[in-house]
Amino acid sequence: MKIKLRRNALVSLIIAIFILPSIGRAEEQKVKVVVDKASIRLEPSMESEIIASPAVGAIYDMEKKIGEWYEIKFYSKIGVLITGYIHQMFVEVVSEEAVPKPKVPQMPGKREPTAKPKEVVAQKRPTLNLKLSAMSYAVNGYDYTYRFPYRGEFFTARDSIEKESLLGFDIGVGYFLKRNFELEGCVSFLAKHLPGLYVIGVPSPYVSNDPAYDEFLAHPYVKEFILSFGFSFHPLTRSGFKPYFGAGGVFITGRWDLMTAISYRETTDAVTQTHSVEIYDVSFEKINVSKFGFIFKIGLNITMSRKTAFFSELRFLSAKKKVSHPAILQRVPTEMAEIGLGGSSLLLGIKIFFNLR
Repeated sequence: MKIKLRRNALVSLIIAIFILPSIGRAEEQKVKVVVDKASIRLEPSMESEIIASPAVGAIYDMEKKIGEWYEIKFYSKIGVLITGYIHQMFVEVVSEEAVPKPKVPQMPGKREPTAKPKEVVAQKRPTLNLKLSAMSYAVNGYDYTYRFPYRGEFFTARDSIEKESLLGFDIGVGYFLKRNFELEGCVSFLAKHLPGLYVIGVPSPYVSNDPAYDEFLAHPYVKEFILSFGFSFHPLTRSGFKPYFGAGGVFITGRWDLMTAISYRETTDAVTQTHSVEIYDVSFEKINVSKFGFIFKIGLNITMSRKTAFFSELRFLSAKKKVSHPAILQRVPTEMAEIGLGGSSLLLGIKIFFNLR
């Protein structure tokens, strides 16, 4: 009987020495924030929503550890008990003895919080971003042909600038009214010498319906200034790849070189009844054009860091302007030609984000 009592006493002593202290320590374990700009998340994942940003030195009761995450509990400013998760690289484990207990009177029926870190919901802060990009703009141009009576038939003239790309750069600013909706404005500067094709058909003085044709290639100068504004919708905000699309208005203004006259030589032979035409020069006049239109766009943001992102954007602009097109010969009146100022553009650049508190 004495032997059994001694064995029970020995077992109780072992439990008291080795097991009970470890249980007490597990219950008394806390975590202390040791890194600046740490974050407490809703779930144990780096992709989860940030629910608080604790200060260095803040101490929390640790419930359990899940992988590399500690489950902690704390009270919000309005006294609501919140469960969150903090990564092990932001904290160190401390014992109950190392944590001084503040003597703060508790509210009836509520547990005294160990620490009340300042809550910051990052997603609710308005975000400003600056956009810088290179731009290739395929302008619609124009293709205008007009005819007037000449030698009992019709003299024809064609003045065209086919769809070509202007090169330039774009500067923009975006402001997130909400997490998914962005108000933005952009300014684009573009300029280039575009290929122009100029053709005439002069009726023959001898043979009916046998005009002589010639064409001439030139490079008129085109310069455009584009101001766009509107909204963009971002359906995904937590992924590293964030597509978006938007629409708005656009104002296009600039300078175009428009053909005013074609200088040509005509050769005729009454004996052989041959007839030929050769264009040797084209004259241009600088005209200023401006027009309001619409813009539609789709794009993709690729996150590189918290402050920067690479982006690619495709824009579609719609804007047409009618201008006075001077006739080649003075005997015919001036006509109206329609210039397509709009087109499609591709932008490649970088965005820099600024958080406004």
